[in-house]
Amino acid sequence: MYRCDYHLHTSFSPDCDTPMEKQIQKALELGMDEICFTDHLELNFRKWAGREIDVLACKKRFDELKEQNKGLTMRFGLEAGVTCGEDYMDELKKNLRLVPLDFVIASAHGVGGTDPFEPEFYEGKTWEESCRFYVEGLYEGLKMMDPALYCCVGHVDFPMKGRRILGDIDAVFHYRYAADQLDELFRYIVDQGKCLELNMSSFRTLKEGERPQTDWLKRYVELGGEYITIGSDAHIPGHVNLLYDDALALAKSAGVKYLAVFEEMKPKMIPIK
Repeated sequence: MYRCDYHLHTSFSPDCDTPMEKQIQKALELGMDEICFTDHLELNFRKWAGREIDVLACKKRFDELKEQNKGLTMRFGLEAGVTCGEDYMDELKKNLRLVPLDFVIASAHGVGGTDPFEPEFYEGKTWEESCRFYVEGLYEGLKMMDPALYCCVGHVDFPMKGRRILGDIDAVFHYRYAADQLDELFRYIVDQGKCLELNMSSFRTLKEGERPQTDWLKRYVELGGEYITIGSDAHIPGHVNLLYDDALALAKSAGVKYLAVFEEMKPKMIPIK
């Protein structure tokens, strides 16, 4: 099966110290077919204030390294934080038009002035209410985006990752916890011709022998979703393409028909066998 990773970060992201060339080197060592860099384009996020990405510098370095590594298909993308708020949305869109892009993940990190990696995110809410709160915030931000400026929606199960890192090692993101909100989100992106990302970073927090839960992915398929992207969300070389085979197996079991890779914002469908 085609080996790709469509969610990679480098030192151009405010939360990553890994040079781009190190991620490329790891992909080459793994014998991968294709990678896509998706450094954070995050505005109005207090944890990263003053460390926002220089999109032009990032693209310049990518072009240099792409020229040096022609044996590996490399795509340039961004991960755009769509919960930046109405006052910053025009600036976000402007940044997404600065350079030619192959791929954009629309995602949510900060919601309601905090984020799932902070205890404040869960204060006054049950775990189920926290999941609904996150999905609602993601959907509201997504509706303010120009559909031409993004390709897929990233890590809808993001609260699970944050909750477990904070110590609740049994937290699981189930479809039923935010059923109405997820249905609304899934119908919207299917109507727009977009897809979901299967992000494997939350599964790195699983205990030994614990099986990943992706009932939300099955619901996406039931509502008409046919294709996904797979991303490791790697911030270090050791996580590049990690759990890729597991991701393919999960996608197949959920009924997903295609894995997508992108060029110039257009998907190429690879049947999941």
